[in-house]
Amino acid sequence: MKITAATITGGQMELPAPALLECTSAYDIPADGFYAVFPAQPLQGCCEFTALTVELEGKLVFDGLIDEQILSKNSKGMFLTLKARSKSAVLIDNEAIPQTFTRANLWDIYNAHCKQYGFRGLLCDRNPTLSAFTVAKGRSEWQALESFCRQTLGIMPYISDGYIVAKQRPAGQHIVLSNTLAGCIRFSSLQICNKRYGVISKVILKSESKLYDTAVFNPIGKQLDIRRKRYISPPKEWAGSPHAGADRLMRDSMLKKLLITVTLPSLTAVSVGDHVSIEDDAASYTDLTVYEVTYKADGTGVSTTLALVLPDYVC
Repeated sequence: MKITAATITGGQMELPAPALLECTSAYDIPADGFYAVFPAQPLQGCCEFTALTVELEGKLVFDGLIDEQILSKNSKGMFLTLKARSKSAVLIDNEAIPQTFTRANLWDIYNAHCKQYGFRGLLCDRNPTLSAFTVAKGRSEWQALESFCRQTLGIMPYISDGYIVAKQRPAGQHIVLSNTLAGCIRFSSLQICNKRYGVISKVILKSESKLYDTAVFNPIGKQLDIRRKRYISPPKEWAGSPHAGADRLMRDSMLKKLLITVTLPSLTAVSVGDHVSIEDDAASYTDLTVYEVTYKADGTGVSTTLALVLPDYVC
């Protein structure tokens, strides 16, 4: 693993091996997280750090901005702690101006809410239009973009190589995990969790008559024998398609119903959206999607933890 930091004076420095590291990326969280503690002796005299990148097996797995830089000393020595988030954090940290667009397209939303923050551009196959789109008070720049994309394209945007991408994520690599078959990636632990408590079976919408009188059902709620309803007044962003908003709420509740957590005893380059098969005496799955990746390193060793979900509810 190679960790390189940028200094406030414009320089670059490769950092020593960290004493502690945790780096996480997730499907539905736009900003990846980074936390590491480094021995401070080799870094004494350095100026303030502003950004850093992490490469694993020649692959860029983190590219972000420093949130905190802490120098500390205790009985074990002097340490430098760095906390960072990927560059999309700037869209989370900034509030969007409340407004209502008339006949706004995707490029209008990008220009109004993203372009000013220095992204390289917008990558999209289509430029859909909504006759009216409202950004409510308190929404972040990212929430404005995400809401528009989910309404018009049915996907969640993401950031790659400095571009905002409003497309379906590419298929990614396919890896096979097994402790019994030759040539497969080994794992040290496996957990299969079936989360019934989060699934919503019915959403009752508040209509223009001000009554909660429009029901939208989860198509497999009855099959699962789950009864969990929500009364929703459609947010302004979904005013033009309240049923689609209700469907999205129920799909999101299904995303992590089946959550499989696998830990690999190594730092293995895996990306959100990659496909995973598990072939083992404990479980057998042929097509899971990587929902979250967490790299860890400390005095006891290194690991890569994958949170895996069924692909049905990954937009």
